[in-house]
Amino acid sequence: MSVDGDPTALRAALEDALDTAADADARYYLRTALQLYDARRDAAATPARAGNAEGTNGPEGA
Repeated sequence: MSVDGDPTALRAALEDALDTAADADARYYLRTALQLYDARRDAAATPARAGNAEGTNGPEGA
């Protein structure tokens, strides 16, 4: 299955692999990959707050 450029297909492929994984370690890493995928997706959908673009917490953190 090719998932190039299709984030929905990537998540579906990870879920399918998790459903069929027999090894506990593989399931752990696949669940972690899904959590990271979701966190990155959510972060991309959240507008950046002022001051965080440079890694500061605003004027007081500069």
